[in-house]
Amino acid sequence: MSKEADFSTESYESPDCAKVFDGIWTISDAHRPALVSAFPECNNRSYIFRLKEPSNGPDFLLVMGVAGPKAVKAVQKLEQETKLSVKFVVSQGAQHHMYLDHWFEGFPAARILIPDRKIPVTRNGKALQEKYPDRWETTGGQTIPALEKYSDQLEFAIFDQVYGVKDEDWTSKCGSEPTQVNPMVWAFKFAMAKRDQLMDNVWTHHKASGLTIMEHNVEVWFTKEQHDEMPFPINQMMGAERFISALPEIFSWIEDPKIHAETWDKVLEWETKILCVYHMAPGVFHKHAYRR
Repeated sequence: MSKEADFSTESYESPDCAKVFDGIWTISDAHRPALVSAFPECNNRSYIFRLKEPSNGPDFLLVMGVAGPKAVKAVQKLEQETKLSVKFVVSQGAQHHMYLDHWFEGFPAARILIPDRKIPVTRNGKALQEKYPDRWETTGGQTIPALEKYSDQLEFAIFDQVYGVKDEDWTSKCGSEPTQVNPMVWAFKFAMAKRDQLMDNVWTHHKASGLTIMEHNVEVWFTKEQHDEMPFPINQMMGAERFISALPEIFSWIEDPKIHAETWDKVLEWETKILCVYHMAPGVFHKHAYRR
């Protein structure tokens, strides 16, 4: 395998995970943001990492990012092919819980780790807590304590000081109950909604590859030319040639700038070679795009 990550084998059409680096796979799953029917499709990646137990136990798989049913089936197949078990599934943040039920069902032996700011108080989160009371496990703060013993392989940083929109009856509840609100009405409600819900956004860094996966609390990389090609309303949510260290939404703000800055300090210490997000098209990433 190349010493640099290679995303060229990713595909919406493939039902299989794509190997992008030694010990890293991805699965691309097309979806519509916020499950709004009129929004353009974009990628919804899951990343799968092979990790070693420090106590000389068997290697295992960790899934980062909870994409839809296609991803669950692909990772189940990867388990069979690699003879490795999924030990952890991690939601990447407050805005990614629509398909959590599929991951609970698909991996009954795995620990499902859920950031604790928003998901537990959503309609979906409350239903999942009732359905899986013995498996419901949240994680708070700027890192994930349950995974710290693997920090020589995989590191995490959680931006949990930014505000966003609460779970409302006009938003999608879960993958099987998408919003039925007219897309234009949805967009208006979203623009006008108060940003009074603390969110969490989990960043991930794989040390061997230099791969860093960012989340929604910052948009940093679009040139004007790239921005001009974006469809509405995505181009209204993301800026061109600007750096926003909060959610890229109207009227978003930061609760504790000191904690927010400390989280940035941690992320900026990572030796990032490739920068990725969950929604880039298959095969797309940013090589050497990350700099202080």
